[in-house]
Amino acid sequence: WHYKDPEPQSVQVVRLAQDRRSTYPAVLQLATSKVMRLADSSMRTVQLTPNGTWGIGRFDAPYRGEVAWGGSKADYYRVNVATGERTLIAKALTRTMGTSPDSKWFLYLEQGKVYAFNLETAQRVQVDASAKRSFVDVDDDHPYELPTYGLAGWSKDGKYVLLNDRFDIWQLALDGSRAVNLTQGVGDAKQIRFRLARLDQAGGRGGRGGGGADGDDASVDLTKPLLFSAYGEWTKQSGYWQAQPGKAPTPLLFGDKAIGQAQKAERGDRVVFTQQSFTEFPDWWATTPSFTTPARVTEANPQLADYAWGSKVLVDYTNSKGVKLQGTLTLPANYEPGKKYPMLVYFYEKMSNTHHQFSSPVYDDRPHVSTYASNGYLVFQPDVVYEIGRPGSSALDCVTSAVKKVIDLGYVDPKRIGLQGHSWGGYQSSFIVTQTDMFAAVVTGAPPTNLMSFYDQLYKQTGTVQQGIMELGQVRMGVDSTPWTAKALYESQSPVHNVQNIKTPFLILHGTADGAVDWVQGLEYFNAARRNGKQVIFLSYPDEPHHLAKKENQKDFQVRMRQFFDHYLTDTPAPKWMTDGVPQVRKGQAEVTPARR
Repeated sequence: WHYKDPEPQSVQVVRLAQDRRSTYPAVLQLATSKVMRLADSSMRTVQLTPNGTWGIGRFDAPYRGEVAWGGSKADYYRVNVATGERTLIAKALTRTMGTSPDSKWFLYLEQGKVYAFNLETAQRVQVDASAKRSFVDVDDDHPYELPTYGLAGWSKDGKYVLLNDRFDIWQLALDGSRAVNLTQGVGDAKQIRFRLARLDQAGGRGGRGGGGADGDDASVDLTKPLLFSAYGEWTKQSGYWQAQPGKAPTPLLFGDKAIGQAQKAERGDRVVFTQQSFTEFPDWWATTPSFTTPARVTEANPQLADYAWGSKVLVDYTNSKGVKLQGTLTLPANYEPGKKYPMLVYFYEKMSNTHHQFSSPVYDDRPHVSTYASNGYLVFQPDVVYEIGRPGSSALDCVTSAVKKVIDLGYVDPKRIGLQGHSWGGYQSSFIVTQTDMFAAVVTGAPPTNLMSFYDQLYKQTGTVQQGIMELGQVRMGVDSTPWTAKALYESQSPVHNVQNIKTPFLILHGTADGAVDWVQGLEYFNAARRNGKQVIFLSYPDEPHHLAKKENQKDFQVRMRQFFDHYLTDTPAPKWMTDGVPQVRKGQAEVTPARR
């Protein structure tokens, strides 16, 4: 391992077989039988335009080894396929959006502005200037260069590019002369996120083109009606809307369900889609292209009628910074208004978008909403937003603010609230338990717990060093914020450095073969808490990865987690593994009794 290595040896090891098989794109000139290589070791990839005339070369050699996450920098070049000549498009780009179907334009983001580079003339145009608005995703709270809300498509006449903003879709002239809001501001006014959809391709809700597109052509015919998928930001309604050219969109199918991908029959005037809710399995439905009189064509889970399932409500709240947030609250089966129930809080980042998601009770390493709701629990899934450099404190603020709102609404017994999170949620739950005694019991899975040591450990699945995810990625400590430049900050946000404050019994899950968060992170947390006299149990599963893979271990953990919460939240007697532990000589013996049903 050498300090001049452009990529860590651990990355090279993971990619070794791939690198040995790798090739460089080349062109064969049929007239002369001459082969010309287009790429090299410094510019390893060249993507050809649809017509094969140009290539887009990605020259990343100057930026290899930089701390990055979610996208790395590169200089981009236009490559003449006939001659191999390279023409610089722009330097140090992180966010690019591809080439137009007519092979004329290359689209990219630079310093928050959207540019189109003309591959024929080598001139560039700022295409979003006339819109007098930014298309950068301000909802993204990471400290890297923020992306756009996405490319919606290209017009069939070759004159426009279609870009998403937070809620609406814009038609931007590629010469920079004009901008038209295709959805006429309805999305922003109603807080509905519109995205172009097409029925003639798989993945209809997120297709590259839009209504009126022909075949597999990625272009959009703006002279024909346009179809949009629609999602209500605060209502969680979803479905499909349509707009005639020059008109505002109107709903075709829109309601309190999660309306899934719609696809049109290759021959025939029929469309199929799925719809689901917390209580409705995502069966297939058939309808017309205008979504009139939809009819269900499958009934995959008729046995649902035999089970007590629960129901859902949305909870609006704000954190201490005044940010408006939501959570989805599952009410237990046979819910009685006015009665206060035990509650399990399960979270990650944004969770309210799961409001209409059907919850199949399956085996893995997280609590399943339908299982707990069927057994008398409230299950709350709140949203979390982040302040750069304060990931743990941000989670604490958002989660406790959300829980206080549910308490104020009268749903929950405030003395019977549990908390669970896994991976990134594991970090947050591990931090929260050091800061508040709001929760009666906490379960944390595969958690980063010592940000100081985690910074230099490996994400073994890819070989990358965790420095990128620490500074720029999910942990969000900030650009060039390191354990040496911000030691006090790192310690303040590390669960391990705050164990002395814990007042709550908690349970740690970690697999010894975790390739995402090293098992040592769970071990450090257990040892630190144990040394400080805290009530902590460490469930260490041999040879298991980041998420438990063996069914016997998934079942084992589900039973133990349920017993743990049942004891602290419903006064169920604790099994001996909780009260006494399990010596090595008894490992493998049946000491776990099934959770109550």
